[in-house]
Amino acid sequence: MCLFRAWVVCWDAGQPLSANRALCCHQFKAWFLKVNVLCGGCYGRVSQQKSIQLWQGVLKNISAHFGTGILSYFIFLRRLLHYNILLFLITGLFLVLPQISNPPSSKNKPAATADLWMLTGMGILTDSVMFYGHYANSTNENCKAEIKLCPENYNMPLAYIFTIGAGMFITCVLLVYRFFLWGLCIRNVTLRRRKLEFDIARDVLELIYGQTLVWFGVLFSPLLPAVQIGKLFLLFYFKKTSLMMNFQPPRKHWRATQMSTFFIKLLFFPSFTGALACVIYTMWRVEPSSDCGPFSNLRSMLLLGKKWISGLGKSNPSMLWLSWAYNNLVDNPLFLFITAGLFLAIIYIHMQVLDGQKMIIARLQEQIDNEGEDKKFLIAKLQALNEAGAQQ
Repeated sequence: MCLFRAWVVCWDAGQPLSANRALCCHQFKAWFLKVNVLCGGCYGRVSQQKSIQLWQGVLKNISAHFGTGILSYFIFLRRLLHYNILLFLITGLFLVLPQISNPPSSKNKPAATADLWMLTGMGILTDSVMFYGHYANSTNENCKAEIKLCPENYNMPLAYIFTIGAGMFITCVLLVYRFFLWGLCIRNVTLRRRKLEFDIARDVLELIYGQTLVWFGVLFSPLLPAVQIGKLFLLFYFKKTSLMMNFQPPRKHWRATQMSTFFIKLLFFPSFTGALACVIYTMWRVEPSSDCGPFSNLRSMLLLGKKWISGLGKSNPSMLWLSWAYNNLVDNPLFLFITAGLFLAIIYIHMQVLDGQKMIIARLQEQIDNEGEDKKFLIAKLQALNEAGAQQ
């Protein structure tokens, strides 16, 4: 639009053609320098931010050779890696490290065997922080003073509930945020026809299936996100090497941004929501094991939270409001229904905003196309006037 205005402003029918041409050149030079300085600064900041992202150079190479359709698979894989790193940090800081710093007495610790215990999960792994049964079912009161990672009076069962709940909640927020963020623009990518094709749909479904198993199993294996991190790292380099050596761009036309949005939709529903529902049901209705684990002396995992909140109000009168809020709000089905309704309303509003942004982008694209046609028409007129002036 600014370029078109420059053509209109610099043209003066009352001046000779040479003067108009010189004025136009001067105006365009000043306009171009100004835009170049502004865009250069913005591009420099954006490039600095992108340069610190993981595998950025590799992803650019994949995009250049195979298009953004296949690139969306590797971006999705990197996104899953980010989720697992965050989940591993949460469980590692609040569950694994406190348990390692104050290990329980191993009465029936299995002896190390020569079989593939690392692959089967048996042997010495059965009594390690890898699995649910190793974690203590009491408060760490007898903590060694020289070990700084072990806090005084650390309630491991309570920490187990809040850590898993916080990890799932943060993952839910990130999934919803990423779903709205990836749907802001739509771009068509034309790909060439080749012999071998990279099966994006099958590979993405395999990633979603593996991540669903992680969310299902993190309640019983807090270190499962660490295993998933190692798996995703190896899978990225295996897939990248195989892609470069054996595969070539697919025949279809892919919309990379819509594909990424669709991947996040599948990851959120039914994958994450199904895993979250199963985890909540297990905490609420399934009775824990009586001989191992942090909830061995309880009828349900969530019962520990209720006891802790009710006892907190009695032991500390200043926290009585928390006990009242739990009994009258959190434990009230009506409040849960209202909260779920507000959450769905927020999602609906964001979807409407997203549709409006897509409409604005489409109109801006149409306006850019129209301005391009105006420029072509104006250039043709200028050339015709120039030829007419030369003939005179």
